[in-house]
Amino acid sequence: MTAIFNDLLEFESQDQLDEMLSKMDNMLAIKLLELALDGCTEHFTMIENHVLYLCLKKLKQIENDGRNSGNAELQQG
Repeated sequence: MTAIFNDLLEFESQDQLDEMLSKMDNMLAIKLLELALDGCTEHFTMIENHVLYLCLKKLKQIENDGRNSGNAELQQG
């Protein structure tokens, strides 16, 4: 059993968590970030840090999809 965010979200195995994260869309990323930030007041575990990282990476990827590159603002300056 794998649980994250003070046991607010439980998975039968690490593989189940990994599968969910590999299929993550922007809505799930936002929900996980909300859950993490609202429900956790102490330090995050390594797994929780990894989940937060993947959520932020997903959201950044979506933000950059409309641009030619991730540093479009720097190229204009």
